[in-house]
Amino acid sequence: MRTKTIINSCIFKICHDKKFEKIFVYGSENLEIEKLLCKLTSSPIIGGDVNFYNSLIGNYYAGIGLNKDKKLLKTLNIETELEDIDYLALNLIYNQYEKLMSKGNLHFKRIANNLILNKNNLTQKILFKLKNQKINLKDFYNENLEDFTKRVDNNDLLIIDNRENALDFPKGYKRTKNLIVISNKKIKLNDKTVISSIIYKNLNIYSNLLDKTYLYSDKFAEERIEAIDIVKSINFDELIIKQLTFKTFNNLRKRYLSKKIHHLGMPKKCYGLFDTQNKLIGAFGLTNDFRNIISTKIEGPSIYLLCDFAVNSNTKHLSKLLLYCVLSKEVKLLAERLLNKETKTIVTNVFSSKMTSMKYRGLFSLIDRKQQQDGSYNLTYYSNMGQWTLKEGLELWKQKSLK
Repeated sequence: MRTKTIINSCIFKICHDKKFEKIFVYGSENLEIEKLLCKLTSSPIIGGDVNFYNSLIGNYYAGIGLNKDKKLLKTLNIETELEDIDYLALNLIYNQYEKLMSKGNLHFKRIANNLILNKNNLTQKILFKLKNQKINLKDFYNENLEDFTKRVDNNDLLIIDNRENALDFPKGYKRTKNLIVISNKKIKLNDKTVISSIIYKNLNIYSNLLDKTYLYSDKFAEERIEAIDIVKSINFDELIIKQLTFKTFNNLRKRYLSKKIHHLGMPKKCYGLFDTQNKLIGAFGLTNDFRNIISTKIEGPSIYLLCDFAVNSNTKHLSKLLLYCVLSKEVKLLAERLLNKETKTIVTNVFSSKMTSMKYRGLFSLIDRKQQQDGSYNLTYYSNMGQWTLKEGLELWKQKSLK
């Protein structure tokens, strides 16, 4: 799972479960957290930072005028008067320029010089992106963390992004009832109400709003999967679906899912497909947190299939059996319990080096194909739910796969 996705999932979980009067965000690089919050909540968002570039972006989106730096304009050979958005775009370019030049490496210096030489084209691209971003930022304060936290009341949420700045935490943070701290190092908060966990490599998230079962770490991969045997042969006439804990599901995912596949996030519910001897065939996760905008061509309501995988590569087309299971009436009922309404279709995304996925072909329909920068494809598939019972799906699979 990618770092950004883990942070987004934690914030999504908190904003989904609780309403806050205001949300305060401090230290978010390029306002990434504020951009996410605008999609999740209608609560007023207040930003804060002392970083020059973050402050420029924050002041711009909060409608505060920017102070023009003549030194920067001279460096970039700009003599004309610039509007705030033009000045902001040039600053973002110059920020990268400064970082690369500070490396001292000739290769980085060449890249930095190219940034300056191509500033006009880059500026136009950044301007287009800035104008199309909608950030509902109510205010932005250029002040240190201690002063910033004094503005937070008990009904507000405070999010501190400590990955870039390595901030020293003031005593005042303890008066904050609702807190999330994101850091690349362990921080002693001296507050027993705050749950902390290393959840991805050197990433730490501290919060008093997340359930302990939600936070997890790489050490789980070393733990034994509880009482689960893996199926070795198909010699049964019945399938059973059982709900799995996220910890068990994540262990299985790390063990059996290809390392090339991006883990897009955390499912709302995790399930395992078993035979009558309690031997695991595969697992899948469902969520209502869609990764892409669902096409209007798909009949809704829809649920999202986050991932699915078989645990035995010895049996041909075993992963296809998971899909027969997913399209069953039994899984349709589970989806409707999760969404609390009738569910007609299921949608999933496949990341592949090929233009189609053989695994989903025949059972799912391809609705969208997007090529990524690395040449791979993001394929969106969908299908109707409740097409057969589990037993009927097993028989169909046997007829087509075990020939």
